[in-house]
Amino acid sequence: MPLLNLQKYFRIALFNFFILSLVGLLLRWLMISPIKGLNYQYILHAHSHFAFSGWAFMALMLALSHCFIPAKLFEQKNFKNLIWLTVFTAYGMLLSFPFKGYFVVSIAFSTLFIGVNAWFIVFFFKATYNNPKTLSLKTAQLGLIFLGLSSIGPFTLGPIIANGLSGSPFYYNAIYFYLHFQYNGWLCLGVLSLLINLVEKKGFIFPPISSKLIYSLLLISVLLTYSLSLLWNKPPALAYVIGGLGALLQCFALLFLFKTFQWRILFSLPRLQKTLLLLGVLAFTLKASMQLLSALPYFADLATQIRHLIIGYLHMVFLGCFSCLVLFYSIYNKLILVSKPFSTAAYLFIAGIIITELLLFGGSLLMNSKSYIPHFQHILILASAILPPALFGLWFYSKKE
Repeated sequence: MPLLNLQKYFRIALFNFFILSLVGLLLRWLMISPIKGLNYQYILHAHSHFAFSGWAFMALMLALSHCFIPAKLFEQKNFKNLIWLTVFTAYGMLLSFPFKGYFVVSIAFSTLFIGVNAWFIVFFFKATYNNPKTLSLKTAQLGLIFLGLSSIGPFTLGPIIANGLSGSPFYYNAIYFYLHFQYNGWLCLGVLSLLINLVEKKGFIFPPISSKLIYSLLLISVLLTYSLSLLWNKPPALAYVIGGLGALLQCFALLFLFKTFQWRILFSLPRLQKTLLLLGVLAFTLKASMQLLSALPYFADLATQIRHLIIGYLHMVFLGCFSCLVLFYSIYNKLILVSKPFSTAAYLFIAGIIITELLLFGGSLLMNSKSYIPHFQHILILASAILPPALFGLWFYSKKE
């Protein structure tokens, strides 16, 4: 696809990210001041589905396509239809979930979005069939396989609810199945493939043995760490062992990868790109470390007892790891052209992430020690209010070539 079109579509994804931040801010407000006629749980469903579809899927789809798919294939009308169908389903879910939560319309849009996922998976595998089987491509394809696998979660909810098991461990484990393979499979492996590709384009070739080892570690670790999502229900000790082993293998995979990265390229990067890359890698490292800790019963129990700890973790992965690395890749490859106002908005976005994460994790640690931050929810709202204007600036000041 011509770079101009990619820039146009990525600006749409950025606008979706801005809308997502507004919904997130509304959720923060509803925590302390309910609004008549607005159901918190329904708004939360809209927020999470729009996060995965309107921002994460669309941004990563465009980045992976730019990275791996021959430009001539983007001239096809089918791919443009895929992009607009993504936008249609994303806004369909955003606008339908707040009314009744899961009902015929929202379920229809959710199902259609799963179809969009399948369409892109097939398109990507066909388009890259003749590409060299590099580690970056294999990692991207593995992420897409996990994207497809994640859809099993939503499809099992219907039978679970029909059998009167709503609210049961089966119900929540199906939801966690979806979230796990979205976060740890699709999103994390997707952005990791972009970083690996950057290293490969700098001339580093992973030896076949190293490539196979890293790929195998990533594959096995994602599968095994699903056990960590089951610990809320206090399963047998074997689940802790399996989850811990998966988290340990993930740490080894990242260690092997980061050792090969040519970190000297950081010295030649503009400051904004350097900041986004380092923050994204730091968040990725913290994510792996926290998963390893969560295999210990004490920390697993802590995560189930303190809600803000889970929220902080999910936002760290989504904002700190995924979003920062996607933005880095897009700026580095000129999918976004940077101006001074854009850089200002980007640093404001980074500040918003850091402040909200410090509050969420710091507040959680204080709660664990029976201490509290006075007016915590109000302070958290003020911190969260940094993100919408920052993201509006990213969208508004992202220039088209």
